[in-house]
Amino acid sequence: MDSHMSKIDELHLIDEYIELFSRLDQLNSELEKMSKKNEHFKNIANQGLKAQKELEELQSKDNKQALKVKRGEKMLESLKKGHKTLIDNLRKIPTKDVKQERRGPFHQPF
Repeated sequence: MDSHMSKIDELHLIDEYIELFSRLDQLNSELEKMSKKNEHFKNIANQGLKAQKELEELQSKDNKQALKVKRGEKMLESLKKGHKTLIDNLRKIPTKDVKQERRGPFHQPF
């Protein structure tokens, strides 16, 4: 009878091993799926980092362009002030009569 019980015990152990190996196979499959998802998320994260870097580069270019525009605006404002000053100074210069200037000194009216 003991040998019969040991055979039953062996069958139970074999069943338990089969269940364990089945569970191990299932866990390996889940691990592979998770690994693929992890790889997918890594790719997404890398794309995000690349996009962030590109955005930072564009912002840097934008900042440089904005500085150039500000400098250009300041230069334009300075030119406008200089132009206005030049016009004001030109208006202050006394002018001669144009007709007299064209005739010259020998064509004086009598």
